[in-house]
Amino acid sequence: MRLAKGAIGALAVSAMLLLTACTGGWFTPQLQGSLILGPVAWTKVVISVTEIVDGGLASIEIQTDPGFYTGMRNLSVVGENGFEVISSSFDDVNGVLKFVAVRTIGGLAGGPVATVHFTRDGSPAYDHTKLGAVVLGSDQNTYIKHYDVVSDKAYYTKEVDAQ
Repeated sequence: MRLAKGAIGALAVSAMLLLTACTGGWFTPQLQGSLILGPVAWTKVVISVTEIVDGGLASIEIQTDPGFYTGMRNLSVVGENGFEVISSSFDDVNGVLKFVAVRTIGGLAGGPVATVHFTRDGSPAYDHTKLGAVVLGSDQNTYIKHYDVVSDKAYYTKEVDAQ
């Protein structure tokens, strides 16, 4: 009798562990999306996302701190991949960029979101540590809170491990 109870208990624990493993509870890492501020390319900076969950990115709002950009004048921002810029303002004297863009045709899991165009005034650069307030919204009408900011590579750049 004691052996039967032990076997039933072991069977129950085994079944529970098997079901937990099947749902990915042990080995599935949390996806971490990225907001990518591409490097300055002659007269533009491309803002992209990758690995965005919860239906993908449907809205983005960026308001930088003073000193975010230097060497750039006459900024304009254009939506990419179905994003429409609904509001933007630029303070070239203080280096402040503000814009809001939305996508009404569903979320974007990865790809370019907006391109900031400018005319050169010296050596154009930006300081990602002064990115300021960023609000990302998903296609499911929720905030996207789990993402990294990447500023040292373009969206299409793929890292390869050195061998």
